[in-house]
Amino acid sequence: MAPLVELLAIACLCALLPLVLKRRRQSTSSLPPGPTGHWWWGPAIPKEHPHRKFEEWVQEFGPVISFQRGTQRTVVIGRYQAAVDIMEKEGVHLADRPVSIAGGETLSGGMRTLLIPNGERLRKLRKALHAQLRPVVAAEYQPIQQLNAQHHILDILRDPAKHMVHAQGYATSVILSLTYGKPTRTSSDDPIIQEVSAAQGRLGAALIPGAYMVDEWPALRYVPGYLAELRRQHQMELALFRSQLDVVRDAMTSKRDLALLGRF
Repeated sequence: MAPLVELLAIACLCALLPLVLKRRRQSTSSLPPGPTGHWWWGPAIPKEHPHRKFEEWVQEFGPVISFQRGTQRTVVIGRYQAAVDIMEKEGVHLADRPVSIAGGETLSGGMRTLLIPNGERLRKLRKALHAQLRPVVAAEYQPIQQLNAQHHILDILRDPAKHMVHAQGYATSVILSLTYGKPTRTSSDDPIIQEVSAAQGRLGAALIPGAYMVDEWPALRYVPGYLAELRRQHQMELALFRSQLDVVRDAMTSKRDLALLGRF
C-alpha cells in the first residue's frame, strides 16, 4: 500500500508543477527576503527544533523573512518589535490564521478552536469560551488551581527529574476539573493524563512546518491512504474526550435518579 501511495503522491506533485512554476515566475518584489532551496520544494526545515533554523535565517535576512515551499509562501516574523509594528499597521489583515490540513482539518477534524479559520463558527466558539474564562468567572477557579498547584510542588519535590511530566499533569488535571467536573485531582501518572499529553504531542508534531507535504501541496489530501494515520489518530482523540463526556452524563443521570427517589 505504501509504494502505491507514494506513486500517487508523486503523480499529484507532477500535475501541480506547472502551477508552481507559474506562481514563482510572478513578481515577489513586495515580499521580505528569505532562504531558497530546491527549485520545486524550497528550503529544508528540520522536524526537530525548527525555530532554531528560523533564527538562523532571521539573523541572515532580517527580522521578517519569507520563503516558498510547494504552493505555499510562508512569512516568518522573527522579532518582537517587528511583530508589534505589523500588528499595529496591518491588524485588519491578521484576523485569520493559516489553513492546516494535517493538524487542523485531518487530525483535529476541524474541531479545534485554536485552528478554526475566522468566521461565524469561530465567533460562536470564542463567545462560549469567553463566558467561562472572563475574569469574574475565572476567579472562582482559584481553589481548584491552588489544590493542584500544591500537589504539583509535592510531585516536583518527590521526583524533580520529571518536572515536565508533573507540569503536564497539573495543567491537564485543572482542565479536566473545570471542563468535566472531575472531583478529584488527577496524578501525572494517570492514564488519562498520558493520553491527553500524547494527543498534544501528536498535534505539535503535525503542526511543525514541513512535517506533512499536504500543507504545502493541498491536492495531496485526495491521495488515498496518505492521511490515513492522522484520521486514525483523530478517532482516538474523539474516543478519549467522548469518554469524559460519558462520565459527566452518567453523573448527571445518577443525580437525577437520586432526586426522583427522594420524592417518594
